[in-house]
Amino acid sequence: TTGKVLQPLAVSADVPAIKAAMLILLGSGSLFFILVVQNFYLVQRTLNHMESYTHYVVESMANGLISLDASGIVTTINRAAAELTGCSEAGAQSLGADAILPEHAHEIRGVLGNDYTILNKEIVCQRPDGSSIPVNLSATQVKDEHGNKLGVVILLHDLREIKELQERAKHAEHLASIGRMAATVAHEIRNPLSSIRGFAQYFAALFSE
Repeated sequence: TTGKVLQPLAVSADVPAIKAAMLILLGSGSLFFILVVQNFYLVQRTLNHMESYTHYVVESMANGLISLDASGIVTTINRAAAELTGCSEAGAQSLGADAILPEHAHEIRGVLGNDYTILNKEIVCQRPDGSSIPVNLSATQVKDEHGNKLGVVILLHDLREIKELQERAKHAEHLASIGRMAATVAHEIRNPLSSIRGFAQYFAALFSE
């Protein structure tokens, strides 16, 4: 009889401990879940901040930037590149290099196709409005850590100011050449004129006697 009474008392004594253990487990699980959620939102917020910052950096670049994926489709084009090529940023998305730089698309495809990994040359961007802008085009392959091609990055550097300075320098050199020629001619004319003046003064003195 005594044994029958003691057994339920032992079980009932373990119930609070089991409940406490369950509460601890639930509390630990809830705390872990809260930490995971907070960490997720922190990482997400950091990624969004980095994405926004990268976007602003690309948009603020003085040079034009165009990125193509492995199939040659435009994935990114900044404001400067849109201005140089005459394409809108929104309209250029999902287009190919043929539509953005038609005269040089075959060379860009060469960079994609491993004919050469870097392209650097001076070109003229023909805009849809009929105007043209001299630029320096630099295209480079983009690869991952395994060497797989991800696409191409194209940089466009506006050469209008440089070309204008070159024209000014050429004009200044032309004027300097004219000045040197004029000085040479004046020197060549001055010598016989000096002789003529000397003879004139001599004969004037001779006939005045």
